[in-house]
Amino acid sequence: MNYKEYEFHNVIYLFDFLYNIGIGLIIYQMIAAFRKFNR
Repeated sequence: MNYKEYEFHNVIYLFDFLYNIGIGLIIYQMIAAFRKFNR
């Protein structure tokens, strides 16, 4: 396993982590908006 493959794997892992956080925040914002709307 050379350095390039290892670096590439870390970049994919980082993007996956950020993507999951982004989806979580979007879902949270939608739920918060619906809660305000229902009141």
